[in-house]
Amino acid sequence: KIDYVIIGEGEQPFLDLCEFIRDKRVIEDVSSLAFRKGNKIKRNPRKSYIEDLDKLPFPDRDLISLEKYYKVHEAHGPSQDRWTPIISSRGCPFECTFCTSVLWDRRWRPRSAKNVVDEIEACVKKYRITEFHFEDENLTFNKKRMIEICDEIIKRKLKIKWQTPNGIRASVTDKETLKKMRKAGCYHITVAPESGSERVLNEIIRKHQNLEQVKNVVSWGKRYGMKVAAYFVIGLPGEKKEELIMSSNYANKLAKMGLDEVVFSLFIPLPGSELYSKLKQENRLPKNLTSLISIGDLSKSISWSEFITNEELGRLRKSAYLKFHLTRLIYHPGPSFKTFFNIIRGHEELKSERAMITFIKRFTNR
Repeated sequence: KIDYVIIGEGEQPFLDLCEFIRDKRVIEDVSSLAFRKGNKIKRNPRKSYIEDLDKLPFPDRDLISLEKYYKVHEAHGPSQDRWTPIISSRGCPFECTFCTSVLWDRRWRPRSAKNVVDEIEACVKKYRITEFHFEDENLTFNKKRMIEICDEIIKRKLKIKWQTPNGIRASVTDKETLKKMRKAGCYHITVAPESGSERVLNEIIRKHQNLEQVKNVVSWGKRYGMKVAAYFVIGLPGEKKEELIMSSNYANKLAKMGLDEVVFSLFIPLPGSELYSKLKQENRLPKNLTSLISIGDLSKSISWSEFITNEELGRLRKSAYLKFHLTRLIYHPGPSFKTFFNIIRGHEELKSERAMITFIKRFTNR
């Protein structure tokens, strides 16, 4: 049984809950809290979002064993050195229908460039961390602040590497920003075309970015010497078979441009998203949502499209991966062979390399 649930941002409500547990506060005074009272679930009013994120202390990394994380080696992005995640902003103003950002408020709330780089510098000095993974929902949303963060890193002469495994939005990222990011140590970026079909983008996902913008970001990233990954979502409600094939074909175009890796993620209806609500209204959701979690399993694919069966989705997904890697091998044999040798020597520069290295280690340890 779960006794307490904190809803939304938890920094202050969690402290208030601790005070309640220590008999210093009345439970009804703990904002943003859902709790059991007898056989009923009570819910207190939600606390407003934190406006000035600079007031929050940095995460206390002394409370976790960083060395154990490094030993497991399961970072969000590919990692070669001592790494840590970092979040420099909260929220996203866009309205993608598969996303749960609405739960966190659609207002974008940034930390100042100085505050962000203060945390980076503290990690470098105290924990000898040299690689940072930005987990923002929309890191490059404000060009001025992104440039300021880069300039601050450069000014302090911090010898670090960093990447954006949670992705950057192509429609708000320009050539000047990417060039500055590279100069400040960014070596790997992730973009999310989501689909190769403009109809899926505009009518189903409503992401409001065009495919030409994604091509530009891939082109600029490769020009400045970055590794670039692209993410697609497939099996969406209303997606047609030919539109999934369009996503595969678009990924192949990016492969010809030098795209380093691609991920074809299966759509999962996330509670709080618009598509989840739509499917719920249509009584299409199973009682046990954990049965849907098959993101990395190529042998199990669940389609939410009325035009694509589960079997077709699985077959098309495998075909899309195969075509991408063959295209990359033909047009860019050097990087493809480098991937092969990286896997052999256990050196990762891409998520796909890390996945293969992890698989081999687990298989050989049996």
